[in-house]
Amino acid sequence: MNYEEKIKLVSQIPILEVAGRLGVNVISNTCTRCLHPKNKKSGSHIEFNIKENNYRCPCLSEKGNVIELVENVLNIDTEEAVKWLYEEFHLTIYKS
Repeated sequence: MNYEEKIKLVSQIPILEVAGRLGVNVISNTCTRCLHPKNKKSGSHIEFNIKENNYRCPCLSEKGNVIELVENVLNIDTEEAVKWLYEEFHLTIYKS
């Protein structure tokens, strides 16, 4: 499996499942308190779009897919985020 196929596969993991594995406390299906390391504002939140499988943080004017959510919450790069998703969701043995 090439890198693009790996990205396509992990991008299909439901964003709320990814958020849960990251320790994000989902209050409803669409909104939760923001755990992004850059966001120190009290009362800030992340909005999840389940249909599009992405998120948006209005306070940081940031949005992204499941990979970018992992990157931002764990403060890691894209390759590490893809690897984390593979391992966390037991997809297959990850090989670079």
